[in-house]
Amino acid sequence: MGSMDSTTAPSSTSGETLRRVSDIAGWKLLGAGILLQVVLLWDVVALVSIDALLGGTLDSNGYPVDATVMALNRVLVAGVWALAVGGMYYWSRERGLFRQMFTWRKQGRVLVASLAAVALHVVDNIVMATIANESLGPQALGEHAFFVGLYGPVDGSVVFLLQGLYYLFEASIVVFMIGLFQRAGDQWFGRTYLPWGGIGLALTWGALHYLMHPTLEVVVLPLAMGIVYVLGRRHVVPVLLAVFLVFVV
Repeated sequence: MGSMDSTTAPSSTSGETLRRVSDIAGWKLLGAGILLQVVLLWDVVALVSIDALLGGTLDSNGYPVDATVMALNRVLVAGVWALAVGGMYYWSRERGLFRQMFTWRKQGRVLVASLAAVALHVVDNIVMATIANESLGPQALGEHAFFVGLYGPVDGSVVFLLQGLYYLFEASIVVFMIGLFQRAGDQWFGRTYLPWGGIGLALTWGALHYLMHPTLEVVVLPLAMGIVYVLGRRHVVPVLLAVFLVFVV
């Protein structure tokens, strides 16, 4: 009897997992992705709220004039985003969805997709330097210099490190959005080789950035991130690399 129980249990668990995955309708996946986009708006809400509470904390560029206020903003925003990432991971893992969206398995495509992610940003920098006279240097160096100039060498460097943490959690949320939109597109339209995740990201995260910075770049890059995700066969490393490099390269 013990032997029969041990052999039938995995089958039951597998069946339950498959049932739970199939229960997640495409509109729920889409809704979860849009909800994450709403969470990303906490950045603006936190900035405006702190300024309203303290009064006159923002300069003409929209940054707090005091390093402590800026650091507080980044901690608050990164903290909420970290909770969102943790909550989405728990929710998707409990329903068997996380393994449908992402994998850590070693495969030959990972290196190819990772190189594609790096090449994407190299090409993007060259194109933007050519048509928009932007710097070819890494964005991270420019941001560090900006914060040091605004807050001084010590406080500016601390804010820069917190900004990196902020970017890491934003990138993690964006990666989840790509995975959710891709699963929804796969369910509705099939053709899993198409970057549904990138299309969904372009229509949400990309569209909002376009309203603030109306350039073709902010629409093309999300589509390219979706292509990297499909090219890497859902592996976490290439798509996270493709997204995170947007903020630092």
